[in-house]
Parts: sequence; C-alpha cells; structure tokens
Amino acid sequence: MQKIIGFYKNVLTLKQDGNVHTHTHTHTHTHTHTHTHTPAIYNVPDLSIYKLKALIRQGEFSFTKIKHCIEYYKAFYKCRVIVSPDVMDMFPFKRKKQVNVCLNYYPAPFKSSVIERSHAFKRQTEKYVISPSDFSSRMDLCTSHVGYLSYKVLGFLRHDNILHPRFDKDQIKKLLNIDKDVQHLVVYTPTHRGDKMQGRREALIGCHDYDNLDEILVKTSSVLLIKSHAIMLKSIPEGIEHCSRIKVYKPDPAYTFYDVLPHADLLITDYTSLYFDFLLTDKPVVFNFIDRHVYEKDRGLSYIPIEAVCAGKIAETENALYTAIEEALTGRSAGDVFSGKENKHYKMIKDLFIEFQDGKTFERVYDFIISFMK
Repeated sequence: MQKIIGFYKNVLTLKQDGNVHTHTHTHTHTHTHTHTHTPAIYNVPDLSIYKLKALIRQGEFSFTKIKHCIEYYKAFYKCRVIVSPDVMDMFPFKRKKQVNVCLNYYPAPFKSSVIERSHAFKRQTEKYVISPSDFSSRMDLCTSHVGYLSYKVLGFLRHDNILHPRFDKDQIKKLLNIDKDVQHLVVYTPTHRGDKMQGRREALIGCHDYDNLDEILVKTSSVLLIKSHAIMLKSIPEGIEHCSRIKVYKPDPAYTFYDVLPHADLLITDYTSLYFDFLLTDKPVVFNFIDRHVYEKDRGLSYIPIEAVCAGKIAETENALYTAIEEALTGRSAGDVFSGKENKHYKMIKDLFIEFQDGKTFERVYDFIISFMK
C-alpha cells in the first residue's frame, strides 16, 4: 500500500515524502515543514455506502451516485491514514493496516444529549482521537465509545488559528463589512435547539428589546455579530432589521469564523463548547441562560452545577444580559474581574480544557500522523 494520507470530508489529500496539506470541509491548515514534492489532490465526492443507502431510501437513486460511491472507495483504499473530523464517523470497511485519526471538533460536550446520540453507536471502529486535554478526553469518551488510551492529548488545530491569526483586526472588519472606526467586536454564538425548541428565530434567544441593545452597542462603539449554529443558518433572525450595530455572520470561502474569533472583544454564548476555544483569547464571556430551565429539560447539561465551568457573567433575564454586555465592554464589572489574565476561575477552566496553549499544535498533530508513515 502506498504511503498516503486521506482527509475525509469532501477532499482527500494524497501525501508523498513528508508532504501534507490538510483540506477539510471547514478549515485549511498549513505547516512549516520543508516540501520536497507537490502533493496530488483529488476531489472525491463524499459519498460512502451509508450515504448512498440513505439516498436510495429517499428515492434519489442514480447510476451517477453509484459511480461517485465507487470513486470514493477507490480513493479511500489508497490511503494509509484516514483523518476525520467527527469522533462519530466510523469506517467499518477500513483495512486492518489503515489508521483512522480523528481531529474531533469540540473540546468536550457541553450538553448531555450527545450521550443519547451515542446510543445509536453500539460499536466503534478503531481510531485515535486528538484531544486538547486529559479532562476533555475523559468527558468525550462518555459519548464516543472510544477507549481512553486511544485519546491523544496534542491540542486542536484551530487553537493555533486563535493564537496566531491569519488576519489582523482591521482586515477582519473589512471582510465583515464593518466600519473601521468601530472599536469593539462582539460575537454571539448560540447553539442549536432540540426538536421542541427548533423554530426559534430570536436574534438573541429570549430577547426582544433590540433597540436597547443597539443603543448600548452604539454607545460603546461596538458591533454585534450573530453566528448561528450550522443547523440554524437558514433561520433568519427576527427583530434586528433597523439595528445598525447588529449583523448576521455569513459563511464565506475567504475566511472562517475562527479567523474572526481571535479579534472578538466579547463572546456572548449559551451552551456551546466553542466557549472553551474562546478562553484562549483571555477576553470576557457573557452567558445567555435566559432559557436555561427549558434547555436543561430538552437537551440537558454535562456539568452540574453548570456554574462550575462558566468563567464569565451568567444572565438569566434580558435586562441582566444587556447590563452584563455593557459592563464587559466598558470595563465596569461591578467588582468582578472579566479578563482571563486576572481571573483565577477563568484560567483554571482554560487550563482544564486546553492543555497546550503554545500555538504549536499543528506540529504535534503532523508528527503524530507522519509517525504512521514510517
């Protein structure tokens, strides 16, 4: 078998003589190792046998799709290492000599409903899972059915993006069409809601007085960027049509949200594990827990009490949320310290979930993958 690395999800990248370029469905990473050959990149339709069967059940059968499935497996079996983004991606047809390295996409589950999802997976295929910390590994294996010893604490590639951003703040503002004179960038990242809560279209969950929020943003020279969960991107937020300082993030091939995150001056979030990534910035966090009791019943939370892992202000009413936002942006925090550099709780949670904070994760992951090619 040739020594080739395949990156699962839309593009498979072939590796020869130490050359690796990672092309996944969401991110592109580069490295500083010396290139001796140009890697061959094959655009392969992401159509495994499972997806083909699902399409057939939906009545979308065609010989073209069968051809794409065959192309997928031809490329798949050329690979020595399969790199995948989700720990729940399984490869039962993987050959014994092939290795699956999962980059994973969240530091640890924030909501307990992921455990319910894992019940569908009574078995797992053999793999290594990249993890940002030992604690994160232990939390994740509750849902993954992957053994503890298969977790490798090397860090997440995207953390290098946060510590060493590709763009400066002015460039990001230009890409987002935000006035260069705006001082503060605030990002809001709500997680998706379960079936009982799926239809919600508030710009900020549980909030309605957006004129008041817009005034706070104007007064503090800030813009609020709403980044909906991928599942909710088609749900257009309501009530912000006349708010000049509230914008909706739109995916663009020129940049990713992890290009924006390093330059955010404040994160507003709820029950999403992206919060743990943001701790690397040492910037303040405000938690919108307005629908906490409903959410806990519908999807559950992984940590009890949840306050133990929340290194920031928790707001359970609309007024409390707006007050916390204004205090964070003006530096008036009513006696509490917002900055991660000065807050012991903030630093403790960051160290618990992210062991490596040196910006050299790509090198560690690269070396780990290449070790299978020798």
